[in-house]
Amino acid sequence: MTADLAEDVATADALRALTVLRLTQEGLANVAKHADPDASAWLRIAVGAAGDLDFTLRDNGSPGQAPARQAGGVGLVGLRERVELLDGVFNAGPCGSGWQIQARLPQRIGAPA
Repeated sequence: MTADLAEDVATADALRALTVLRLTQEGLANVAKHADPDASAWLRIAVGAAGDLDFTLRDNGSPGQAPARQAGGVGLVGLRERVELLDGVFNAGPCGSGWQIQARLPQRIGAPA
C-alpha cells in the first residue's frame, strides 16, 4: 500500500478522525478480501482549503480483468451512514480493474457538504 497523508490531518476532530480510521480499516479489509492477492492499494487523505477532509482509497483489483465483487456485506453501507452522519459525501464503486472508496467530510458537523 502507498499512502499520501497531509500533515494537517492530525488536526481533525475526534469524530472525523474516527471516521477516517473506519474508512481505512474497512477499505483495506475489502482489498484483502476481494482484490487479487498481488493487488496494490493507494490511500490519500488531504485537507482542503475549507478544512474538509478528502479521503480516497483505491486498489488495482485483478490486473487485466474486472474484479470479482460479492454483494451481501454491510461494510460499505455502514461507512456511508457514518460519513452522512457528519454531513459528508460518500462514494464507492469500480475504478478501472479495481475499486475505489471516496469520502469528503466537512470541517465540522452541520457544515455544507
